Amino acid sequence: MPRYFFHVRDGQEYLDTEGTELKDLAAAQIYSLQVVTQILGEQGSEFWNGEGWRLHVEDEAGSELFRLQFQAVMKPMP
Repeated sequence: MPRYFFHVRDGQEYLDTEGTELKDLAAAQIYSLQVVTQILGEQGSEFWNGEGWRLHVEDEAGSELFRLQFQAVMKPMP
């Protein structure tokens, strides 16, 4: 099975050095949503500070396959 690496960047780079073996790209996409859900749940109110972050996924060769980007943007109060 192929191994996928799920890296996070939020001002600092958090590299996934172990990776996760998954059946295929579709399974990696589903797994990435699980990772993002966990991160968002742990961030709590910190997510609303306006700083963006991303999860990018690479294959074993180090090629980026896709990325998910997140940033909370608050509407100014009238």
